[in-house]
Amino acid sequence: MRLVLLAIALLAGCKSDEVKQLEQVKREICACKDVACGEAAMKKLPQKDQTSEFREQQLAKDIMNCLAKLYDEARPSTDPDQPQPEPGSDGSAAPAP
Repeated sequence: MRLVLLAIALLAGCKSDEVKQLEQVKREICACKDVACGEAAMKKLPQKDQTSEFREQQLAKDIMNCLAKLYDEARPSTDPDQPQPEPGSDGSAAPAP
């Protein structure tokens, strides 16, 4: 009986560590200002083949939402009514006349 309780306690501890790691990666990704930062933080996620618990699934959803927001902000607008940046204002050379 003691071995069963010990095994359950150890498994709960492992899950707790994984949740803490997911929470840390989520904080990093949600604090990123560009896609490169978000993708670098994604590489810190644990790789596992086990099933996830509800809390881990919620954290994964939050992580993906933050990453999707970074991708959306990086995507250029296709709105023809939105003012377009001046040529060369983004650091690139203006086209030759």
